[in-house]
Amino acid sequence: MDVIALHRNEARGAFFPKASAQPIFFDTTIKAWVVANPRHCEAMLVSPHLFVSPYRPAYEDMAKRHRDYAFPNLLFAFKYIPMCLNGDDHKTARRQIAEYLAARKGAVSAAAADMVDRRFGGLATRERVELMTEAIEPLVKDVLGTLNRTDEAGRVLIRSASAVLETG
Repeated sequence: MDVIALHRNEARGAFFPKASAQPIFFDTTIKAWVVANPRHCEAMLVSPHLFVSPYRPAYEDMAKRHRDYAFPNLLFAFKYIPMCLNGDDHKTARRQIAEYLAARKGAVSAAAADMVDRRFGGLATRERVELMTEAIEPLVKDVLGTLNRTDEAGRVLIRSASAVLETG
């Protein structure tokens, strides 16, 4: 099964029980290891023997080798995304994000019922719903917009993971 388009596959429900029962496997399509068992994921995340890929140095090197390419936004982001950091840098980034989220918790809590009702309220009366496009992604944009004090016009500009991973 194509892991990249799994969320669009009608048979996706059968993937996780089967994959969760198996060890970690290498997917040749995405050229990456796939971990479907939650216990394996947790063990890997806390393992002191595993490290994230060296994203920042790899992109810095690529920019040095190819003068036409520069990745200032990625290089900046890699310094703050916990999944791109190891050790104390990872812990610091997670703590900063947790503090930021805690400081905005009240705003999100106050808006939560309205956001959920706006995105999910009318779905029960419909015969067919594209859940990701019509409800989940707009809800995520609403939450991110509320967290970051982004107005409705700015929320339209928030890109989705699906758009980034789309294969054609």
